[in-house]
Amino acid sequence: MASRRQGQVSARALWLALMVAMLTLAVGAWFTYRSIVLAERAPMPEIPPVVVLEELRPTSVPEAPRDTRDPLAVAWVERGPEAVLQATASLDAGAVAQSEASMRAAVLRAEALLALGRVADALAWNDGLCKALAEPTAAQSLEPLVLEQHARIRMAAGETNVLKQETRLRASVEARELLSGEVPAEAWATLATLEKARGECGPAVEHYTRALRGVDVAAWLRMKHEAPWRLQLLALVALDRADCLSTLDRDDEARKAVIAVAAELATVLGEADPLAQQAADLRDQLMGSR
Repeated sequence: MASRRQGQVSARALWLALMVAMLTLAVGAWFTYRSIVLAERAPMPEIPPVVVLEELRPTSVPEAPRDTRDPLAVAWVERGPEAVLQATASLDAGAVAQSEASMRAAVLRAEALLALGRVADALAWNDGLCKALAEPTAAQSLEPLVLEQHARIRMAAGETNVLKQETRLRASVEARELLSGEVPAEAWATLATLEKARGECGPAVEHYTRALRGVDVAAWLRMKHEAPWRLQLLALVALDRADCLSTLDRDDEARKAVIAVAAELATVLGEADPLAQQAADLRDQLMGSR
């Protein structure tokens, strides 16, 4: 009897142990299923990005805009034509044709001498430039600029018979055009002035127009700050063009031209400026002739 009870207890204990083992396996299997299968279905947790320190570099400083103006032009605007003479004192008129840059500097030196009233010195200096261009040089493209200056200085010196200078300048301008090169506005302007002096207002108007192409308030203002000597030349050219139009009995065109020029110069230079006043006087004169 006792042995039977012991067998029953042992059987129950064995069955209980099996049940516990099976339950343990089931629970383990469930957690394994959750960790493997269900974890694949669940969205992955967002992992904050790892902050990577970049290599420290010096802060780049933006380049200041470079001044592309001619330093000699800047010197003239800031300190007057005397500064140009001082800066070009070492130039050799016979050697400046070796480069366009040196020839431009030499031309500006002659312009400074002329602006200071030293007409004889300006002419002597320009004569040296003309001789330097007698043979083909690196600065040959500037020949029209040198020849127009030569004629203009001679007129400033009081010479009236400048037909030779006009002929040379016209030939140089035509050669430059034939080579598809740019003709300086000053060359067109002086050629027209020479033609006007001989009473040839027809071609003069055409050449004045070419000299003034693209000149308006913005252009006058730019010249005022970069090349005041050029502004004066072209302002007088604009007035001469209007005068030529009037001579040709093209009065309406003449009035429109001088009204526009007078308004532009007054805007840029102020009404009290001598050039602006000269333009206003011509305007009033042409308007009074109606």
